Amino acid sequence: MRNTRAFAAYVPLLAVLFFCDPPAPAFHPVMAQAQPPEKVYRMGENQDIVAPVLVEQVAPEYPDELNDAKVQGRVVVEIVIDKSGAVVEAEIVKTDDYRFNKPTVDAVLNWKYKPATLKGKPISSRWTVTVAFKLDEK
Repeated sequence: MRNTRAFAAYVPLLAVLFFCDPPAPAFHPVMAQAQPPEKVYRMGENQDIVAPVLVEQVAPEYPDELNDAKVQGRVVVEIVIDKSGAVVEAEIVKTDDYRFNKPTVDAVLNWKYKPATLKGKPISSRWTVTVAFKLDEK
């Protein structure tokens, strides 16, 4: 009888071990990556690279407070253009006023390019562009 009680104490534990799903593995970024990242060429890295061509440009929204204060400026942005011509990354390199940064990034991420090519094949590339904020002179 004593052995039966000891076994009965283990039944719930055995049920958990045999009938419950195992815990999901912890997420690891490498596991989620289907293929290695493609090379992103820098401007001037290879003389055979043909530069991308801007085909659609969205103008950044002028911040109201800067427009009212009649502040002008420029923002230098490093962008990555993928093989399809979409801007997939934008990083501020230099700015005349930090308040221009968000509208600049929002606009640049919507620009479309004919992608850069290397030996006739589209490639991902990294370029530096300057966005100017100028007030209309009236």
